[in-house]
Parts: sequence; C-alpha cells; structure tokens
Amino acid sequence: MFFAQNIELATSEAEVFWDVYDDFNTELKPISRQRVDLIKGIIEKGSELTEDELDTKVVSLNKIIKKRQAVRMKYYKILKKKLGVKAASQFYQIDGYIYTHISASLNEGIPIIVPAKTN
Repeated sequence: MFFAQNIELATSEAEVFWDVYDDFNTELKPISRQRVDLIKGIIEKGSELTEDELDTKVVSLNKIIKKRQAVRMKYYKILKKKLGVKAASQFYQIDGYIYTHISASLNEGIPIIVPAKTN
C-alpha cells in the first residue's frame, strides 16, 4: 500500500493512524462511488448530453469534490490532534497524490464532451 510505504510512523502511532485511516476510507467510499457513477454517466451518454444535463453534471461533480475535500480536512484535523502535524501533513500530502493520480487516470478515459444541440 502506498500509504504504508510513504508515511513515517512510530510503532505506537501506527495503530492510531490506521484506525483513523479506516474511518476516513469508510466515510469516503460513498463520495467516491458518487463520483465514479457521475463519470460513468458522462461516458455512457457522451455527446447525447444536452447543455443543461452537462451543466447539472458539472455542478454535481463540484459538490462531490467539495464533499471529498471536507472529509479529507476533517481527518487531517483528527490526525493532527491525535498524532501531530507531521503525520497529519503526510496523510494530507499522500492522499492528495493518490487522488490526483486516480483523477488523471479517470480523465484519460473520458472523451471530450460536445453537447447535443437543443432544439
């Protein structure tokens, strides 16, 4: 696991970190599922989407991104309180790296959208 290889924790800190990280992942799963479902919908309908549908999807995606960021910050604060700034910062940085990598991979599979003409 990328986190385990890149975060510096004392043995006594590891159990606390992984318990918090498990809670983070549990809270993040439905948000991640929403994002994947939204992206699937864009891919499936592609150029059949109207401008209004595209606008709705962009607004929805923005809300999902904000939810994810709020959860990420919530767990940064929890880790900061329990383990200090260093471990919390490492969590924040590594999660950001993973999220960016996954986002780039997802975006590679999405064709450029040209909205369907509305009559």
